[in-house]
Amino acid sequence: MNPYLVDAGGNPLTSRGHATLLAFGGLAVSFVVLALGAVLLNLRITGGAVLLALGAVAFVASPIVMWRLLLRGTRGLKGATAAWQAGQGRGAIPAAHYVLRSVFRADVRARAFHLLGLVAEAEGDFAAANDCFERALSALPAMAAPVRKRYAEILIASHQALCAAALGNLPLAAQQLDRAGQRLAVGDSTSTWDALTDDAGWGLGDVSMNEVLMKIEGGRPAAGVFALAQAFLAYRSGDAHGCLHLLGANYGQLVHALLPREHGLAALLNHRAQRVLGHSPSGPEPREAWALKCVGEVPH
Repeated sequence: MNPYLVDAGGNPLTSRGHATLLAFGGLAVSFVVLALGAVLLNLRITGGAVLLALGAVAFVASPIVMWRLLLRGTRGLKGATAAWQAGQGRGAIPAAHYVLRSVFRADVRARAFHLLGLVAEAEGDFAAANDCFERALSALPAMAAPVRKRYAEILIASHQALCAAALGNLPLAAQQLDRAGQRLAVGDSTSTWDALTDDAGWGLGDVSMNEVLMKIEGGRPAAGVFALAQAFLAYRSGDAHGCLHLLGANYGQLVHALLPREHGLAALLNHRAQRVLGHSPSGPEPREAWALKCVGEVPH
């Protein structure tokens, strides 16, 4: 079992069952109580009116509970994403676990899986991260606006490619980069379906499905993570020239889009690729701890 997908009590969080029960169990109970109350009232049996009243209360209360769970989950993920960006990944785990336990909506669950993948990736647990990213891709809602879904797919698939390359699974890394590259090639072009389904600009805030996807990593550019994963796969494949070319060609995106540890990996790849090609890199080799884990070395 993936340790990032288990709560403090050892219960797995991959199933949607508990969240489904919280979201719709109250409605199901209210319908049963309403039906029973109507039957008793029709038969002039005492208690029918009381059951109808209780059923009506449950019917009204259920959507309120559902929205409270959703809003708490999305707000928690927002703070958890900020914690991850600040290098406090472990502090992000409870919010993601709350969502997987309590929130039914697919977009919010996809973001929670992705966040747990980011935490595992930051800790160098690339196998667990790979699993979380795969679940995040599977959870992306079919009805999301295509332009927003593409953005999320590029980010998630790029991270999965990076983790797969770190694990030495180069075919999977290439497959995910191909997937991300196809989405990236489409760019930000929109369609009529985008106009009909993109609720990110409707002022709904945390309730908006597409805004949840837009803010999946705080809104950072997806192309930078994709470029780093490309360069890393080239390095792991023994293509030092390709690695250097990709780092140079995407320098602007890499500078503005990457986190400090990711910059450390880019610097390490650049230094080692230059050495392989017989160049003389300036300065000592960068030794960022996470970057060394990525290339399969234990930092000292």
